[in-house]
Amino acid sequence: MALPPATNNANDITSVIASLASRQSDRPKSEPLSGPKRAAVLMLALGEQYGGKVWSLLDDDEVRELSMVMSTLGTVEAEVVEGLGRDSRPATSPPPAAKASSAPVATTDVKKAVQNDVSTAREKQCTDAQERYKKLIEGRHIYKTGDNGERVYLSSQEIDEERVNAKKDIDDTCNSAT
Repeated sequence: MALPPATNNANDITSVIASLASRQSDRPKSEPLSGPKRAAVLMLALGEQYGGKVWSLLDDDEVRELSMVMSTLGTVEAEVVEGLGRDSRPATSPPPAAKASSAPVATTDVKKAVQNDVSTAREKQCTDAQERYKKLIEGRHIYKTGDNGERVYLSSQEIDEERVNAKKDIDDTCNSAT
């Protein structure tokens, strides 16, 4: 079996590369990504192994927002992902048009209100946990309500387990920074 001459093969490869290159130049350039979309693309590119630490630093609202944006991304071209490293604008900065608006003032007020609500809820959770623990420490006959509404009294071991769990609840809710 005879092989075709090497020059034809090289010409074929050259023509295929030239054809692909011309197709790339004909494609429209994609719009610049907004901050949340940039973050979503970056997190998808990092994957679970490398993005895990970042995910752990996000609060619940940020995780929810980022997840929503990720679910609406669709197909992301490789050059968009590669462009994230070349673009000097950080992913968290708003687009230039948004910087001039009065939205940051409203956003600041909303954030303060949310922080206030979270703080109030945490204080109530802490107080509730402390009251539960106090009842478990001071109570003599401790019971839970059974399936039929009847009282089911706890053994000493079960009471001790409930006390340990209540103390953990206090530590988690009263001593948490977030």
